[in-house]
Amino acid sequence: MNNQESPETRNYRNAQRASAFLRKGNRCDMCGKWANSLHEIIFRSTTLNNAEARRLSFQEELCAILCPTCH
Repeated sequence: MNNQESPETRNYRNAQRASAFLRKGNRCDMCGKWANSLHEIIFRSTTLNNAEARRLSFQEELCAILCPTCH
């Protein structure tokens, strides 16, 4: 089983992360404190070996920006 992300998927994820943080102002979606992580709502295990599903799981509406406490 190969669960390594392709460079294209990694670049897409990084771009989506940067865009989400810019739009939401680095604030946690749960409590409003400073946030540092983009959390995928779709479990990674459900997208293994499916590059398109993996890429789609990084869409902003399928992710949450979270602070260390809420994550």
